[in-house]
Amino acid sequence: MDIISHTLTGVAVGTVFATISNGSLKKKSLIILAGSFGGALSDFSPPEFL
Repeated sequence: MDIISHTLTGVAVGTVFATISNGSLKKKSLIILAGSFGGALSDFSPPEFL
């Protein structure tokens, strides 16, 4: 459940930045996608052998 809330938080932050951006629809979509990926990234841990 934690990964879902972090991903949605990333989408929300990405949406704010996409709204501020003056780019095309493709660029705004990539900003939102990057925000969701960045939010979910915090839930992945490195393998134990590193």
